Amino acid sequence: MKILSWNEARSLKGAAIRAGRASGIYLIGAIREKLGIPMSYEWVYVGRSNRLSRRLIEHLPENEANPYLQSWIRDIGEDLVVRFAVVPDTETAGVEKALVRALTPQHNRIMFNTEKQ
Repeated sequence: MKILSWNEARSLKGAAIRAGRASGIYLIGAIREKLGIPMSYEWVYVGRSNRLSRRLIEHLPENEANPYLQSWIRDIGEDLVVRFAVVPDTETAGVEKALVRALTPQHNRIMFNTEKQ
């Protein structure tokens, strides 16, 4: 998989505005910082969309269909982080699959076989 150019936002709305109508991949997680320096990330959801702004808005707590992810987003507060990368629509499925395998996010409903990579 090629190296992606990631953008980061500290809210779903902020990520949606910055991503616009582009297609791509996104990660939802928590960032742990010390003195304002990122120390670690915990990625809980990986997704893809042919229109990132629309899909990211669907993850707002009032819109989220996955009850576990909805609860997690409500509870995480200021530690929420969203990363997204613009990827051609024809490549998003493969990139999503590779990221789910690598990160094993706890709130993705679909998990890809991690034994054969």
